[in-house]
Amino acid sequence: MQTQNTQHRHTMPDIPTLSCDVAIIGAGIAGLWTAHRLKQAGFTVVLVEPYAIGAGQTICSQGIIHGGLKYALTGTLSSASESIADMPNIWRACLAGEGVLDLSAAKVLSEAQYLWSTGSLKANVFNFFASKCLKSRVKKVKKDAFPAALQHPAFKGNVYQLNEPVLDIASVLQALATPLQSAILQVDGQKGYQVHYATLASNAPYIDHLSLSSQGRQVRLTANHYVFTAGQGNAQLAEQTAFTSMQKRPLQMVTCTFPAYVQPPSLYGHCIDDGATPRMTVTTHPMPSNPQQVTWYLGGKLAEEGVLRSMDAQILVARETVGNLLPWIDLSGTHWRTICVNRAEPLQPSGQKPDTAHVELQGNICLAWPTKLALSPRMADKILSHLQPLKITGKHSDTRVFQDTLAKLNWPTPRVANLPWESE
Repeated sequence: MQTQNTQHRHTMPDIPTLSCDVAIIGAGIAGLWTAHRLKQAGFTVVLVEPYAIGAGQTICSQGIIHGGLKYALTGTLSSASESIADMPNIWRACLAGEGVLDLSAAKVLSEAQYLWSTGSLKANVFNFFASKCLKSRVKKVKKDAFPAALQHPAFKGNVYQLNEPVLDIASVLQALATPLQSAILQVDGQKGYQVHYATLASNAPYIDHLSLSSQGRQVRLTANHYVFTAGQGNAQLAEQTAFTSMQKRPLQMVTCTFPAYVQPPSLYGHCIDDGATPRMTVTTHPMPSNPQQVTWYLGGKLAEEGVLRSMDAQILVARETVGNLLPWIDLSGTHWRTICVNRAEPLQPSGQKPDTAHVELQGNICLAWPTKLALSPRMADKILSHLQPLKITGKHSDTRVFQDTLAKLNWPTPRVANLPWESE
């Protein structure tokens, strides 16, 4: 992304102009969800995507729609757990086609996830799970109803079911992107869009327009408001303005792909010990090229501590961890790899995790991070509440003119990003 100050608006005759109410930079789940909510409120919206839809942090997600219960492993409810508590129900309504958005075309990998322990835990943790404040959200599972991967006679731990679904992220992205397809503009990477700031008497930053380029073509994009939901792509804007700076909390995730002739049991959940972070989080994903072949995607403390290890060392630790926790799982013939992910968030004291979605408004610019996949609906509603009172009627709000201009422009649109374990 490049920037430039602009003192006067001017139309360049050889470059077409596209005008809308809101331009959103970043077509991950945060940007897509926001675009739908703004369209429902009557805004005309364009999304700008430098790579693929969902590329980066979104497509590398495990797809877990947290309700905050994993953040209660210390035996108390934190502000983080409470701020996210209603998210599973919001997502479930959308998945059923009955919520604020229609995600009925998306795939649910599992209706629930599980907490399991391999040994004794502090009594206050499990007592807390059984307490009245969590009784409707956590259910202790009887042995005959354990997930298949934990039904081996050698497993002696406890299992709790969380009413929190796990989603196939690629299908969620496709469900969100398809109705918006013509309004998602592909640009040539970070250099494919240039931000032109207006020089105003006030100190508030104000964008005049964006210059977009793709495959040798150019367009001038003007909007009443500019919303940045680009994850790590928000960093430069934050650095150049008075917005909150960005912090990165890195992960080194691990994938374990089983050979096609092996059908491992599906597992969705967190192995917990006495710490506040699950020792290992596992989700199960069919391979897109061969749905009969399965990948286990591993996160949790394994991924957080893995950033200090080399790729080979992380794979070795991951293989040992799975072997120790689930020794009855046959790992012969499995293929292992690591995936580095940066969780982009607003800067917090001592680099702590943010409690909820973050939205800031300055001038005609909105900078936003959902901070967690599950919180994308909350972030979008915050943006809508900021922009709704500022809605300006005029040429940008003429939906027919906007759609005609989009159609004539016939701009390239991006594909949905590949899952991180799809290719070497």
